[in-house]
Amino acid sequence: MELQRETNPKSKKKIIFRILKIVGVLFLCFIAYAIGVSQSDTVIDGMVKTQSDILNETDKAKAKLEKTEKKIASAESQYGDKEKEVKEALALVDKKDDLIVQIGKKETELEGKKSEIARLDKKIKAKQSDVDSATAEQKAKIEKKLSALNQEVKDKEAEVKDKEAAAKAEIEEKLSSLNAEVKGKELKVKAIEAELAKLESGVQAKKEAPVQLNAGQYIVGHDVKEGRYKATNIGRGTNFIVYGDDGSAVVNTILGTENGSGDYVFFAQEGNIIRTEGQVKLIPVE
Repeated sequence: MELQRETNPKSKKKIIFRILKIVGVLFLCFIAYAIGVSQSDTVIDGMVKTQSDILNETDKAKAKLEKTEKKIASAESQYGDKEKEVKEALALVDKKDDLIVQIGKKETELEGKKSEIARLDKKIKAKQSDVDSATAEQKAKIEKKLSALNQEVKDKEAEVKDKEAAAKAEIEEKLSSLNAEVKGKELKVKAIEAELAKLESGVQAKKEAPVQLNAGQYIVGHDVKEGRYKATNIGRGTNFIVYGDDGSAVVNTILGTENGSGDYVFFAQEGNIIRTEGQVKLIPVE
């Protein structure tokens, strides 16, 4: 009994000590995890970036994506309008073909009038034969009829010529107008195609002269104009960083490698600070 009383307190102490030891280990693990999370960095493209940098770049990428989607939607809307004009131009071409068919019909009608004139001439010659064998009175009557027929023939010829000239003038005027309209539509179509090609070609360089920066820091709005630029390294690769108004890096990248070149398109807003560790060229773009 005395031995049991002596050993029980020792067992209790061992149990309490073990529990305290486990609690201490868990507490140290928790502290180590908290320190690791708060100081964790991510290595991307050879540079160390914090979670804040990654979130900023993610937000910026989302904004660029939304802007690009809006441009695509606008281009598709413009393409729909331009496609309608192209269809109208094609309809005008079809209308021109219809006029050509009408010209053929008019020419057929004119051939019919000429046949009628030939028939009247033949009739006149037949009447002339009757005149030769008729009496003076009959000859006078026949001559009167012949005169009337001749006059009718002349009137018909004049009418045919007038109609032919009027029809020809009208057709030529319509053809000229259609040709001018078709050419105008063709010019519009070419302009549309050029505009679409421009939209599909991506970033277009402006006519402004590029800006060359040496290693250092530059203020947008003072050293560099505000706008959109394509940054490219001159010679070896270099770190290229743009800080926002709050001091955070809105751009953090490496332009090129030791022997290569690399481009990066970004927006430079007034008040931003550009830092480069090597020579770079800023090319203004649309």
